[in-house]
Amino acid sequence: MCTEKGATDSENGNTESKNEKHDAFEKVTLATAIVGVVILCIYTALTGYQAYLAKDTAERQLRAYISVGVEKQPDLNGSGPPNAVILFKNTGQTPAYSVRVHSVFSVLNGGTLSDAQVKDIREYMATLKGYESAMFPGQEFHQSPEPAKGIPLTENQKIKIGMGAMTLWVNGEVVYEDAFGHPHFTHFRLFMNGEEGNRYDRLVWAEHGNDAN
Repeated sequence: MCTEKGATDSENGNTESKNEKHDAFEKVTLATAIVGVVILCIYTALTGYQAYLAKDTAERQLRAYISVGVEKQPDLNGSGPPNAVILFKNTGQTPAYSVRVHSVFSVLNGGTLSDAQVKDIREYMATLKGYESAMFPGQEFHQSPEPAKGIPLTENQKIKIGMGAMTLWVNGEVVYEDAFGHPHFTHFRLFMNGEEGNRYDRLVWAEHGNDAN
């Protein structure tokens, strides 16, 4: 009897040992499969992200960029409007589509613009008639800002601008789409004279109001 029991225990022990080994093997196999799936997912995500970055970089390098500059400074000695000329140019490598440009002259007291004044200027620009056009790489066009508040200038206003008691402002915006269908904007703000230390007798870029995407 003792011999038979010992044999049975031995068989049971072998069976349990085999089951444990089988379970351990299954666990290792499952863990390996999970790790493999995780690594594959990470690799796929990284590959997709790298492809996105490459596409985004290519688009940014090739897209249209519309720059803004002053071609002709305002003439405060004449009897008419200041008559500055703003130059717009596509410095990118692809065309810009649905290009719309608005810019206005304003003459206001002081050397800074309040939020309310900026809002009024933008609302006024929104009422201006405009047209859409395309700009090819290297193409440029010229535009004189339209008169807004305080234009045309009186002789007294010209004197105040020269003294810094008043400031001549040019505010404008450019909106367009690049060749990839993405919308873009350029806001620009320049001024002539103003508070002490900011008198240039020419249009210069303001500290605020110039941004683009």
